[in-house]
Amino acid sequence: MRRALRDESEPLTRGAGDKQPALVYLDDGELPSAVRPTGTFTVEGDRVKVSMSLRRGNQKVSFEIEGSKSDVAGLSSKIVEATARAISDFR
Repeated sequence: MRRALRDESEPLTRGAGDKQPALVYLDDGELPSAVRPTGTFTVEGDRVKVSMSLRRGNQKVSFEIEGSKSDVAGLSSKIVEATARAISDFR
């Protein structure tokens, strides 16, 4: 998951188009305006259900994602995409 978040937040080089990362992930550090993710997951058979909450100050956004435990990369991608969408709710 951390790798997927870092990969998603890599800045683009000049001339690579105008699409910039939707989020910037820092693994540690204290930033007062940072969005802090927390979550839990449950596994039932091959299905993984992830419940995530994002907090920024007193604001909170929550969402759930489901995926296959045999496709961790796909599940990680879904979480990163949902996180990027949810962050826009803080703006």
